[in-house]
Amino acid sequence: MPPHHSVERGDALRILEKSALVASAALTKIFRQQVPTLRAAIEDLSQGKTEEGFDKLDQFGVMREIEDTDERIKAICDLHIGALKEKQSSLIVVPTHGEGRRIAAAVRNELRHHGLVEEAEHTFTRLEKINLTKAQHEDAINYRPGHVVEFHRRAAGGFKSGEQWRVIGSQGRREIVVERNGERRFLPLAQAGKFSLFQVESIALSVGDTIRITKNFRVGGTRFHNNELHTVTAVEAGKITLDSHELPNRGALHLDQGIVVTSHASQGKTVAQVIVSVPVESFSQANEAQFYVSMSRARKAMHLLTDSKVALREAVTRKSARLSP
Repeated sequence: MPPHHSVERGDALRILEKSALVASAALTKIFRQQVPTLRAAIEDLSQGKTEEGFDKLDQFGVMREIEDTDERIKAICDLHIGALKEKQSSLIVVPTHGEGRRIAAAVRNELRHHGLVEEAEHTFTRLEKINLTKAQHEDAINYRPGHVVEFHRRAAGGFKSGEQWRVIGSQGRREIVVERNGERRFLPLAQAGKFSLFQVESIALSVGDTIRITKNFRVGGTRFHNNELHTVTAVEAGKITLDSHELPNRGALHLDQGIVVTSHASQGKTVAQVIVSVPVESFSQANEAQFYVSMSRARKAMHLLTDSKVALREAVTRKSARLSP
């Protein structure tokens, strides 16, 4: 079972590989799981034998059905905090951002109650990427006042890589006006491939919080990489210290809470324990790839909580292949 698909640009290479025009090599032996029963289940999932892998995990006691939402979230909190108190790494994985934020808020409250996150907090501005197709990026209708445009390449009109411009409105049906430091310009929509669009959100951070980097960037001599997890070791109104790296609070930041991540963001991570939450309301995003990636992050312990095991078994056997013209 392959992991989640890469971005759309990677489809061309995938097609070349499938047509045998490009030779590829792959690792076929699994080493991450240290418990033989769990490793056998993950091997089934990796080979597309999802039902067999699901049943092995269920027989081993990995699956828990809890119908009440509050009880399910409380169980997740207890599992996560229990691991942290034993100095074991733990990651909570969910299919959707909505489910993730709900659980993250509850877990953070419990972490604070147990003294693992400090009470004092500061609010920062963060950027949440708006995922649009190329055609949508070029359509003025998708731009709203308050959105932030960040350039990753030079563009016509004097825009430089790394600059952030705020959308302030439109002129006509095809012209978007952006502003930066009191200067206004028209956004070159025809060059939409040179910038990304974000919405602005707030995030409250305290010492002890776990955050996730959401975009590659550099501060001084320090590189921060997309999907890295960091612990907040100091926080003030003007700056955040992530582990030993200081991050000045200049404008909107590319970070998010890192307590709970989606299966896409969990790719490449290895932890002692993984806790996966997949309620019925998230089944639209559940499939073979999501299930395999989520469960295979753990070395020692796996937990999956849902409100319907029977329906979940059907949901996670859905194919995840993406068609390409």
